[in-house]
Amino acid sequence: MVAVICLCYNHSEYLEETLNSVLAQTMPPAELWIVDDASTDGSAIKIEQWIHKNKEILPFPIFFIKNEENKGNCKSFNLAFEQIKSPFVIDLAADDCLAEHRIALQYEVFSKLPPTTAVVFSNAWLIDAQSRIFATHFPIDKAGKATTSVPSGWIYDEVLRHYFICTPTMMMRTEVLRALDGYDETLSYEDFDFWVRTTPFYTYHYIDECTTFKRILPHSHAQGFYTPYQNAHLRSTHRICLKIANQYMAFTNTVLFANLLAYYVRQSVYMQDYATGKLFYALYTQISPKKSLSMRFLGLLLKWKLPLYPFYKKYLWLRKKMLNAFALR
Repeated sequence: MVAVICLCYNHSEYLEETLNSVLAQTMPPAELWIVDDASTDGSAIKIEQWIHKNKEILPFPIFFIKNEENKGNCKSFNLAFEQIKSPFVIDLAADDCLAEHRIALQYEVFSKLPPTTAVVFSNAWLIDAQSRIFATHFPIDKAGKATTSVPSGWIYDEVLRHYFICTPTMMMRTEVLRALDGYDETLSYEDFDFWVRTTPFYTYHYIDECTTFKRILPHSHAQGFYTPYQNAHLRSTHRICLKIANQYMAFTNTVLFANLLAYYVRQSVYMQDYATGKLFYALYTQISPKKSLSMRFLGLLLKWKLPLYPFYKKYLWLRKKMLNAFALR
């Protein structure tokens, strides 16, 4: 009933732990697809060794795709996705892990929801390189329940307002993603685009339980948002925002969208990616012709091209130190 697509790029250190977490599921997946995106750290060999070692006990079919050249997350996922037969699918990074009840719980909930539900998602434990839990995605109480209100149902406005969905916890309805032709292969990352293209038409359902171990690493894919000068994630985000402007404005709160664009103008200034920042600024002007004082100032910063990235990098370092100190209290 559930397909797991495991994407690997230089995850050899964590591969076995990740794949073992799939093998340990109380409800096994119907199919497991592993895609190695031309890793350079011997990941493909480790995958082959794991398959050989476990082939006699695997309770599900396993398929291995080995890219000869790096194709990126979206293309690599689609290579497997276009071949799956299951009605639900999990996109699993090869450094994250599934809690042993993950598939059983999400499938039980999902199978009772109407076809207008595209995704179920949940809370997650955050782990470090040594697999030590140091936090949760949403803060929890002693009973393990989120202490903050998590949006569920029709959440398009919330997707524009702030980041809150823990992407690795998502189980997606296959037919919804298939209607979109899978992930957009022109993008460097997938989740925000998928949310934008689905939440105006489908509901999302939150399960208030930790189902996934999300690994936080300095070199993880999400850290690409903090790459200076020519930021592929920012350029992809601009293309997604163009989709909103050209295809989804009938569903879109203009104020929320303008605030989102303003945020990415700031991020572009901090990353010193001035070309992308100017694209966001032009789109903001199109959506909200009346510029605030802060946006006018950001427009000047885009012109002046001040070297702000070193200061922003220092700020991120200090913030991380403070968060770590707070977590240890």
